[in-house]
Amino acid sequence: MKDIKQLILFISLFAFTACDEIPVDREGGMSVGFKDQTLTFYENAVSCSATLILSAPAPQDITVSVAVKNENNVKEGKDYLLSSKEILILKGQNTATIGLDFVDDRIVNEPRSFELTLTAGTGVLINSVAATCKITLLDDESDASVVFKEAEFSLWENASGSVFLPLLLEGNPNDDILVTVAVKEVNYAYKAIEGVHFSIANKEIRIVKGSSGQDNMSVAIIPVDDSEINVARVFVLEITKIVGATKITEKSTCVVTIRNNDLGISWGKATVSIEENPNGALLKLPIKLLGDPGGDLKIKVAVASGSVLVEGTDFTIRQKEVIIPSGQDSIEVEIIPIYNGAITADKSFQLAISEVEGHNDLAGGTCAVTIQNYDTDITFDATNYVLGTNLGSYAIPVKLSNAVHHDIKLTVKGKNIVAGDDLTIPADLLIIPAGTVNASLSVSVLPGNAGNSYEIKTTPVAGVTANHNLAVCALKVKTVASISRTNWSIDSYSSQEVSGEGAGNGTAAVAIDGIETTFWHTQWVGTTYNLPQYIVVDMKQEMGLASIEVLRRTTTSGSDTKTAEILVSKDKGVWTKIGTLSWPTAANGNHRQTLSITSLVTGRYIKINVTESHRAQNAQVAEVVAQGFSLD
Repeated sequence: MKDIKQLILFISLFAFTACDEIPVDREGGMSVGFKDQTLTFYENAVSCSATLILSAPAPQDITVSVAVKNENNVKEGKDYLLSSKEILILKGQNTATIGLDFVDDRIVNEPRSFELTLTAGTGVLINSVAATCKITLLDDESDASVVFKEAEFSLWENASGSVFLPLLLEGNPNDDILVTVAVKEVNYAYKAIEGVHFSIANKEIRIVKGSSGQDNMSVAIIPVDDSEINVARVFVLEITKIVGATKITEKSTCVVTIRNNDLGISWGKATVSIEENPNGALLKLPIKLLGDPGGDLKIKVAVASGSVLVEGTDFTIRQKEVIIPSGQDSIEVEIIPIYNGAITADKSFQLAISEVEGHNDLAGGTCAVTIQNYDTDITFDATNYVLGTNLGSYAIPVKLSNAVHHDIKLTVKGKNIVAGDDLTIPADLLIIPAGTVNASLSVSVLPGNAGNSYEIKTTPVAGVTANHNLAVCALKVKTVASISRTNWSIDSYSSQEVSGEGAGNGTAAVAIDGIETTFWHTQWVGTTYNLPQYIVVDMKQEMGLASIEVLRRTTTSGSDTKTAEILVSKDKGVWTKIGTLSWPTAANGNHRQTLSITSLVTGRYIKINVTESHRAQNAQVAEVVAQGFSLD
């Protein structure tokens, strides 16, 4: 068909260009006309024109007007353009051209045509014989088209050599077809980059008329194997230009996926833990896959040697062989801890990836699985408590034998406690948070019938099984009163003044002699000692303490004690600080200071430890008294 078109064009040109001259108009004088009365062009032709010719050189500038007529399946401004419709022929010249630009619509069309007609001239006659030029526009496309055979295409990054992305030729081309492709810019999260992840060997593909074969009708893609584990990368290839055939827009792109051939297999976490539970527990442990195995992947797991826990006794594995389906990147292994009802330490075992079908070089990864103990014993800090009626709340310590990994919730029930009695316990839940072993129960003692005895017991609500020890405690309420000092003594002191304060004064013993005008004074004759300075009182038996009162020296000039810590001990081995007393300057008085105790404090020894003085390193205490109750 191309040969026929060329023959038509040749004959048309030959028939109307045999002579370069325009005959003189029959009426005489200078005339103008088209050099060619017919012209034929392909729609993809460039630099086309129609020539005007004068019968003689122009004696002056001449203007000729041109109009378009008889458009056949073609439209000015859409399918073609004229350089101008007012043509200037310069003085001394006998020719001028009209520029023609055609639009290649890339659509297969029948021949189309239009006519250019000379309508008027300034200083020249229109030659009636050559006043019109018929322009025929031939289609450059054949009825053939080239598209990508597939809208999506995938290849492995470790492919050997080029991978051929096929093109599809539809129809019969008139001549060779030249197809140009390019990588289209897209915004993908995992975009394949040309020159980094792949290259294109042939971005111009010539399809020879009448030929066939993959190489002649394919784009050669060369992937780059980076030997790294990564996700599949994507790029888009686009047919950007076709010469000699039609481009079909909706089939002109192909999404190309470069699949990763490198694999990585690992546990989702290196360490995991699950608490055994009498109500059952289930641990779902993920195995992660990186890369693309190209199909289903079978994996086996096993307990590593040397694990402390025993499979079948401490735990079970629901499935030791799992399959990661094609296109999926993970699978879960289910582990069920077995509840044994005993109080034990947390223990671990190692779970290993023992086999990977077709990829055993990836086996061996382990995960440390810890099975946490569920149970614990609950106790009060003591089995018997004696509480004083000193208008307050006592914190009864509640302890766990070992910490667990969940909250424990308890209620506390009382025996022999009725409305109006001198003891109340809270109705709210007692919660011991996960990871802790200590809590306290607040028991309020009210004025009432001292001497009553009670019993309190914890009842589990959640987090403790019934087969473990629960806390039971006996409580007895005693009247708070002044503690007799008849048998008291001074156990020890840091220093004392035996001579400088006069006879019967300055020694530690006078701090409990019942005489407020005598006082213990730190040594200042001969040798002085820096603060802190202390005395220790021995009550001879362990007592419940409700308050401790300390009277310093009562004179206005020598009342030096400013701050003292109050500590209590059962055996002098462990001291518990229960508070601090402070005194103003001597001139302000207020020599008597009292420490009220609103929690359960018991002890035999009381230490008065003076840490600050209003004058140098001097300290004095006149009397130490206490209120409380016996523990029998």
